[in-house]
Amino acid sequence: MIIGSASYSQSNIDTISNTKLEEVVVTATKTLRQLSTLPMPAKLITKDEIAKSSSAKLSDILDDQPGIFIVPDFGGGNGIQIQGLDSQYTLLLIDGSPIIGRQSGTLDLDRISIGNIEQIEIIKGSSSSLYGTDALGGVVNLITSKTKDSISAEASYKISTFNTNDISVNLGKISQNGDNLNFYFNSFDSNGYDLNDDPILNTVEPYKSYTGFLRHNFKKNKWSYFSSVRIYNEN
Repeated sequence: MIIGSASYSQSNIDTISNTKLEEVVVTATKTLRQLSTLPMPAKLITKDEIAKSSSAKLSDILDDQPGIFIVPDFGGGNGIQIQGLDSQYTLLLIDGSPIIGRQSGTLDLDRISIGNIEQIEIIKGSSSSLYGTDALGGVVNLITSKTKDSISAEASYKISTFNTNDISVNLGKISQNGDNLNFYFNSFDSNGYDLNDDPILNTVEPYKSYTGFLRHNFKKNKWSYFSSVRIYNEN
C-alpha cells in the first residue's frame, strides 16, 4: 500500500495554551464522562490509532478489537457482532445520530469512510435504556473531526493491490462569530479479484463508492447546536 497526504491550516491570531486531559467519551451515558469513570466496558480508538492502522475501512479497524466480530452479510458487505448477538443488535452512530440504511437488519460497515473520523467510541453490553433495542449488543459511535483553525485543508491518497484507490479531502473553516463548518469527500474504488475460474461471479466484484459529509456547529443564546448531512452512493 502506498499512502500520500498533504494538509494546510491557518491558525487564529489568539493563542491558547493546551493541557492534555484524560480521554472522554459521550456514548455510554449521553453525557461527557472520563473514560475511567464509566459504569460499563468502553473502548476509545483515537485519531492517531486510526491513522497508524492504515486501514481504509471501518470493518478493518473494528476487527482488531477484542470481543468484536465482523461477519459477512447477504449483500456482500460486512456487519458487526458484539457480545455474540446478531449484528442487528449493534447500534452504529455518527456524532450520536443513528446511521440509517440497514438491509435485513445489518448495516454494511464498508459504506462508512473513516477519513474524517476523530475518534471511535465502543460500548460493549446492553445500552437499550439509552438507545433502544437496537443497542442490546452494544454501541459504536463515530465522532467526526472539527477544524481547530480558522481555515484548514487536508487531502490524502492511498493506493493498494487490485487497483484500489482511496481519495479523501477534508476542508474546515471557523467564522468570526465562532461557527465551525466542515466538509468531507471520499472516493473509493477497486477492480475486485477472482480466486476461481467461475466465469459468472468474481470472489470480490469491482466496487466504487462516493461519500459526502457536511457538518455545521454553531452557538445561539448560550446553547450549542449542530446540523449535518451525509450522502453515500455506490455502484
